Amino acid sequence: MAGRDHLLVLPPFVLAFRILQLVTAVVILGLSAYGVTFLSFDGDDLTLFTALATMIITVYIIVAETAAPIIYNYWAILGLDIFAIVFWIISFSLLASEVAAYQIVTYTECSYSYAGVCYYKRSRALEHLAKRDTTNVYTYRNAMAAASGLGGLEFILFVVTLVMTGIWLHRHRLAGGHCTPARAAAAPQTEPKPEAPAQPQGEYPVAPA
Repeated sequence: MAGRDHLLVLPPFVLAFRILQLVTAVVILGLSAYGVTFLSFDGDDLTLFTALATMIITVYIIVAETAAPIIYNYWAILGLDIFAIVFWIISFSLLASEVAAYQIVTYTECSYSYAGVCYYKRSRALEHLAKRDTTNVYTYRNAMAAASGLGGLEFILFVVTLVMTGIWLHRHRLAGGHCTPARAAAAPQTEPKPEAPAQPQGEYPVAPA
């Protein structure tokens, strides 16, 4: 069984932040999937990808820290935090800029509208066969705004975990720690003892005849 001496001894709240990152990513994934159901655009698509990537990242980190230390590598975790920060700042800011542009509701992307409800067909080629999905345009806009806001929260959470990981990584390295499990100490090999030189047999004087 792998030891835990290579793990960073982070404060307990960092693990709570990891769980919060995972839960928030699941919520954002649901909101983004709701948006893609009716209209696919770059801000929502990128947010959907980033949320899915965040779920993979956080599951790996939580499992590595709690159940499978053999897969733990703090350099990998540091890189994944940086990856998440870059993608979240792009995702939530792009989505927010696109949602903010829709102050006046239009129905140019709808098959038809009635009483503020947008009726959109998944496939115009199968107009007579496909069922219509409906959504209120205000609900749609608010859902995308919520996804953007939660994306900003994810960005802040990953900045915090990156800073904490960086500080404790530096302390760990100063203390001589490693990023992989320590190998089992090899059994000391006993060197063969040198043989004692043979004692010369004493010579006895021969008595004259």
